[in-house]
Amino acid sequence: MTIQINSNYLEKYGKEYASIVCEGFFASKKYMTGQDIIQLTSSTQVNFFIIKRLFELWQDELAKLKSNPYFDYRDIAVHEALTQFMNVLSRRIKVERTHIEPLIETAVIQSIQLATDPVRYYQSEIERAPEGKINEYLKENKKYYKWHDRVITFLIDKAGFGHDKSEYLRAISANYQVVKDSLESENLLLATFGDIKAFNLDAYREPAAGEEPSKSTASHEDDSSTSFLIKWILRKLNLQKMR
Repeated sequence: MTIQINSNYLEKYGKEYASIVCEGFFASKKYMTGQDIIQLTSSTQVNFFIIKRLFELWQDELAKLKSNPYFDYRDIAVHEALTQFMNVLSRRIKVERTHIEPLIETAVIQSIQLATDPVRYYQSEIERAPEGKINEYLKENKKYYKWHDRVITFLIDKAGFGHDKSEYLRAISANYQVVKDSLESENLLLATFGDIKAFNLDAYREPAAGEEPSKSTASHEDDSSTSFLIKWILRKLNLQKMR
């Protein structure tokens, strides 16, 4: 039986979850700090995806600042001062409900997608990476990956991939086949949402009788290519064990 994702249920769940969390937290506080976010829910992944999204928005603002034509942001003194400013600012997170609630909603949705389909989620991370900087992007963001991270962190600093996104996409799919039996079950991961609002996996995955399963060209390459990648990954793992 073909299974289809109920995106309406996922979006509604994310919105309700974020609302419940904020109702409880902001009943006694006006602002949420960085330390509050890290400890916000029982789902470590949700908490770190909130931080991840917050810093992505911050980087967008910083890029706008650097685009100002009146100052030289490449100057060493300016760069050092800006780096120091960023370090200080990162320890002074202070967010009101209006601004943090959408980030919680997004983090919940992304965490569920990661728990239930790590290949698709991590392939989407590859697609988000700046052109020619995939490895740098993964190194920068690996601290935010708390669930199924072995699917992608294995690829960091590995020779042979270069800047080819298609190679990374195939390698994630192949690597998942190698490590999937050692990954924590999706049911255990989704259970961490339960103290706020139980997640109904059956409502999220609906049967679509009469429809053919769709195949993603990014995650389902030809068997020979995937088989080669699996063998390559297994050899790498064996070499690491021998060291």
